[in-house]
Amino acid sequence: MNCIDFFLTALDVNVRYNKSTISKHAVHSFRLVRMILVFRRVPDINHLLQSIYRGVANMFWILVLTGMVIYVYTVMGVMLFKDNDPRHFQDLGYGLRTVIQLTTADTDWLTIIY
Repeated sequence: MNCIDFFLTALDVNVRYNKSTISKHAVHSFRLVRMILVFRRVPDINHLLQSIYRGVANMFWILVLTGMVIYVYTVMGVMLFKDNDPRHFQDLGYGLRTVIQLTTADTDWLTIIY
């Protein structure tokens, strides 16, 4: 680990003071790899990161299911209200915008109704 630290520090000094051809972003990427190596060696941090990863994966699937429900309600809204309210439900794009606005309480129900 000390060899990696020395190499990264020497590379960083070279980039900063000698105008090296290696970009700063490449050096920061190497530092990120170093942090991953540190996280693997500490069991508590490793356990914490695995828990966060599992939580984010579950949130992704919740977003997928929510998107499917919003899509179904959008299709139903377009099919049912296309003739009565073409301003909000004339096609799938307008319907999707309207349903998301109503879901997130961005607009009031009275704005959509009248």
